[in-house]
Amino acid sequence: MIVRNLTLTAGSNSVTCPRTSDLTSGLFLYGTGMGVEYKVDSIVNSTSFLMNKNATASGKYAIEITSANVGTYHERTCILKDVKDTIDERGANIYIDIRTEYDVERDRYLDMARRGQTSAKRFHLKAYPIDYRPSIYRLEKAGLREENDATIWTAMQDWIDAGVDFDDIITGGEHESINVPRFTVKIDGQTFEIKEKSLVGQVNDTFMYITLGISKK
Repeated sequence: MIVRNLTLTAGSNSVTCPRTSDLTSGLFLYGTGMGVEYKVDSIVNSTSFLMNKNATASGKYAIEITSANVGTYHERTCILKDVKDTIDERGANIYIDIRTEYDVERDRYLDMARRGQTSAKRFHLKAYPIDYRPSIYRLEKAGLREENDATIWTAMQDWIDAGVDFDDIITGGEHESINVPRFTVKIDGQTFEIKEKSLVGQVNDTFMYITLGISKK
């Protein structure tokens, strides 16, 4: 399953998409502006595709793109909700900050020479469990390999609701690029950087959890 912020126009089957390199015709589409049996009909170029039906709303929406048919989709949706409800009941509050820098000057070592302007997005979710200084066994269970200060389990549904795709979560050295957003995690007033990420708990084409290996800044 993929979650993308797609731009739709009511009465049109043309869709603007951040990227289409991992999409193929026949994938199902679920979300605002579309009803039952909406699919990717054909890829136009690297940032647009056509649906098999016209959109019913105009705007930019977080849309699920999946190979699941309607029956499987609803079954999967119920499981995603159950996982989220469990984590919401037992978990601790965390905040994900996504910060993008622009007009930044860096030296030849990619260190910041002059700070430019920034734009930031924050969303709240819960995590359960949170393993501080996790053992090798706990790391493996979370699908992670690198040592870290903490491993957190989050509900896939929360990321879907926030319109953030797994591939868009930036980790480690990927922050070196000037135009790449920085993801940080705040827990109990402490700020962590994301070192590693993983998908855990697969049902059909969907994972129930996103796990993160995080270290203090």
